[in-house]
Amino acid sequence: MTTTDPTGHRGPSPARDDVHEVGALPGTRIEWVIAAARASGLLLALRAAEVAGRAAPPPPLDSGRALRAWARVVRPVLDRSGCTTVGVGLDDLRIVAAAAAALGSALCRSRAGGTADPVVEVLRADAAAQQVTAEDLVAQLARVHGVLTAAGPGSAAEIWWAGATPRG
Repeated sequence: MTTTDPTGHRGPSPARDDVHEVGALPGTRIEWVIAAARASGLLLALRAAEVAGRAAPPPPLDSGRALRAWARVVRPVLDRSGCTTVGVGLDDLRIVAAAAAALGSALCRSRAGGTADPVVEVLRADAAAQQVTAEDLVAQLARVHGVLTAAGPGSAAEIWWAGATPRG
């Protein structure tokens, strides 16, 4: 996050316990836009299915909570406006992590048990529309979360490049 001083110049935000400062990021802006778009598409599809009564996403995917948290996480990252650091809310990062975990668990249960899960069906349909696998979409959520919460730039780069190529 940035603030403006009385003269109108941008400066760092005051330190807050509920905000994680994110510095330089690996990858290009185009790569970040693609990663954000893939995950946004998935979260929008899940929300649309929930509203239409076709799926009942588990927390924190219910009621659009993960979608709103995702928007708050990626907006400052994509719109850095020349800032070297941006602040991302820790609660939003936790929701994104929990959303990725919930979707990953749903995929695992579906594969292990072979039972139909409307959430997984939405996930697979959106993945097919994006020409990637369902696992790749879940990985994008986890990848962005991992980069934004990495201990340093080296760790962030390792996480970013590890998930750079969709396997589907």
